[in-house]
Amino acid sequence: MVDTLGLNLGFHFTYQNNKIDEVVLNLGTPISLLNNFIYDQNNNLTQYTTLDSIGNKVKVNFEYNTQNITPNLDIKFASGGIRFLYAGGINVLSLMGINYGVGNKNQIISRIDKNLSTGTTTTYLFDYTKNNFNEIIARKIIVNDTIDVYYNYIYD
Repeated sequence: MVDTLGLNLGFHFTYQNNKIDEVVLNLGTPISLLNNFIYDQNNNLTQYTTLDSIGNKVKVNFEYNTQNITPNLDIKFASGGIRFLYAGGINVLSLMGINYGVGNKNQIISRIDKNLSTGTTTTYLFDYTKNNFNEIIARKIIVNDTIDVYYNYIYD
């Protein structure tokens, strides 16, 4: 996803086996925003490294349950990941028809972010509500046992 002026500015995605391997932001000087991606046998993203707002490395780990999700609810980066690409858990890249790599197959049940410089951790716990068709209609995220975030999903 780069500029239309030919300056090569923007987000550069690299892939390995059709899975995202690295995301680089280039606004004049390339910065590796997301790297060291690790996936399990179900294409669930289990770990990657990113940067916090001041440039410290943060290791992100995910845990999944065995419940399947629909492809349009790909939430591999959860809500704390690439915020402008994932709006409320919906994969905007996929909806735009851009190759974002193979998506996860199972529901995320936890995410732990560990700042490798400070040792500080942030824990996200996920809970889902389903309708009679086994579709996710709501998702609750508990952040560090103190903040609850709710998402509601409506199907056409």
